[in-house]
Amino acid sequence: ARLIRKWGGEAGFEAQKRRHRLKERGLEVGIAKFDLDRTASRTVQSHRLVQWLTRTRGLEATEAAYAELSQRHFIQGHKLNDNAMLADVALRAAGVPVATTLAFLEDAIAPPTEGDVFRAYHACQNLGINGIPTFVINGGRVISGAAAAAEFVDVLQDIHDKGDPLVDPIFADLLGLDPRHL
Repeated sequence: ARLIRKWGGEAGFEAQKRRHRLKERGLEVGIAKFDLDRTASRTVQSHRLVQWLTRTRGLEATEAAYAELSQRHFIQGHKLNDNAMLADVALRAAGVPVATTLAFLEDAIAPPTEGDVFRAYHACQNLGINGIPTFVINGGRVISGAAAAAEFVDVLQDIHDKGDPLVDPIFADLLGLDPRHL
C-alpha cells in the first residue's frame, strides 16, 4: 500500500514496476526477493550518515556504506533510522568505531545536519531525481540506477559524439566536498 501511494495510485505503481523491472533484474544478479513489506522509516539519519562518511572517509567508504545499507534495507527489511544499525554499517563499511558514529548521529547540530540533507533533497527534486541510485552524468543528464545498461551506453556515447566538455560535479558545493575527490 505504501508503494502504491508513493507512485500516485495502482496505475503509477504498475508503470514504475514495468519501467524499472527491479524483480527481474534482481533475479539476474542473485537477489531472490526484495522486501517490499518492510516498515517505512524516516531516512534523514541514513542520509546524514552517508554525507558524513563522504566528508570524513571518502567515496570508497561511502559506496561500501550504500551497498551495506541497500542490503539491510531492501533485502533484510531494516529501518533506515535505526542508529545502532547505521553505526554498525559505518563500522563495517568504513571502519568507524560504533561509539564515534553514534555520537555523530545523536548530535543533531553536527554537520551534515538535517537541514543539509533537506537542501540536497530539494536540489535532487529540482533535477527530477526521485529515487536512488540515480546518476547525474556530466552535470545534468539524469539516469535512474534502475535503467538498463544500454541507456547508460547511449548517454555516454552521445556525450562523446557531441564532444561535450566535462563540467564540475554539481553536488560538491551542496555537500561541502572538494570536487577533485568526486
